[in-house]
Amino acid sequence: MTQSMNAPEGLRSNDSDEPEFDESGAWRDPAWRHAGQDFAPEAIARSLPELIDALPPSQSRAFLMREVQGLAPGDICARMDIAPGDLEVLLHRARIALCARIAGGRLPRD
Repeated sequence: MTQSMNAPEGLRSNDSDEPEFDESGAWRDPAWRHAGQDFAPEAIARSLPELIDALPPSQSRAFLMREVQGLAPGDICARMDIAPGDLEVLLHRARIALCARIAGGRLPRD
């Protein structure tokens, strides 16, 4: 599958923080599956703005508009000039990246 050179930054296939498959081709158990279990909710809440800022710009923008501002998907698509499917990809990758960073221990412990 060929990626368009004009794809928004957060939609390019090389934006993933970790490979999805191991050397044998089997699915990896993603670290984000247990994201945040070792951290107090307050530590996650304090770190979230910094973690969101570390996302690719299109992912960060889409995530903030949907999850913080509560905008409807149609409004976000219009503002970002993207298709609904592209928005879903951006949001999915943003959520996965945030969970992976939390699970990776990139938060201060309380």
